[in-house]
Amino acid sequence: MAPYDRKYDEKRDFYRMMVHASVTISIPGSSDSFMGVTEDLSATGIQFVTDAHLKMGQTVQISVQPEGKTQQPLKADLEVKRVDVTTDGKFVVAG
Repeated sequence: MAPYDRKYDEKRDFYRMMVHASVTISIPGSSDSFMGVTEDLSATGIQFVTDAHLKMGQTVQISVQPEGKTQQPLKADLEVKRVDVTTDGKFVVAG
């Protein structure tokens, strides 16, 4: 089904899956790494919550840890596209 044929507000090319898994965020060229929890995942992006204050346009490396030990982690380089702050001071990062 083409995006323009859909009868609802979601017009993305890829569906978002609600995935709650641990994610490790690393800064290339640095020994800094942070933890987070994914909120959703699609073929072209991810959204996660973290204590790390990442900046829009920043490149990070992520590793999403599956719950079972039978699967390898999902690893990717990611450009931060959006950062929102929650009421409790955490950061919601989309890339």
